[in-house]
Amino acid sequence: MKKLVMAAVAAGALCLAVPGQADAQVHLGPQVSIGDADVGIGGRLLVNLSDLEGWEGSGSFDIYPDGDLWELNGNLHYNFSIEGAPGLFPYVGPGLNISHIDEPVDDTELGVNFVAGTKFQAAERFTPYAELRLIAEGHQDLVVTGGLLF
Repeated sequence: MKKLVMAAVAAGALCLAVPGQADAQVHLGPQVSIGDADVGIGGRLLVNLSDLEGWEGSGSFDIYPDGDLWELNGNLHYNFSIEGAPGLFPYVGPGLNISHIDEPVDDTELGVNFVAGTKFQAAERFTPYAELRLIAEGHQDLVVTGGLLF
């Protein structure tokens, strides 16, 4: 319980550290995550932080039905470009992970994320993405995620 309270305080502090955005672009969409040979489904919210050039914030939630595990993530993405690859929009950044597993014991962990991924140029209405997330001190060590943002 103590770790859950600490995680909530850390997530709240992260939200307060990011300035409010009246003109921010918000995107939402489904995602599929694979971690430690288990497949999870969930969703992602992506917010363009217009006051912080090059930065975006994301929040995601995944449920892993086979292992009775769920994860909540809050990450910051720094966007950059790769010369010669105009259809890729790569990013890297830090974040927080709160994960809970029901079996074999009821346990909640607070972890630190290190993310690297890319969005792909696609149709006007949606943007596919792929991400690799390394988690320190969570229930999983490495998660590969892909999805669509609308």
